[in-house]
Amino acid sequence: MPHEQRDAPGTVDPVSVHLALRSLSPSHHGAFLRIGGTALVSASPERFVEVDDGGTLRTLPIKGTRPATPTRSPTNAHGAISSRARRSVRRTS
Repeated sequence: MPHEQRDAPGTVDPVSVHLALRSLSPSHHGAFLRIGGTALVSASPERFVEVDDGGTLRTLPIKGTRPATPTRSPTNAHGAISSRARRSVRRTS
């Protein structure tokens, strides 16, 4: 799954990063979460995390994501590598 991750302990204000991300890439589903000294900032066109009124957190698969399996067979690996979406991701990253 394509993703971007940047670790910058103590060098940036996560609230400013969140506001800049929302400004540059407005998306329907975004999040800012701070737990202790760690902050998570995210933006996505699809919902992948949901917290209900009772505080239960549920993760949802991103469209096109294959389910996790305990073993990876050559057939599964070939399918992941040869899928149209994966080919386009490899070319652009």
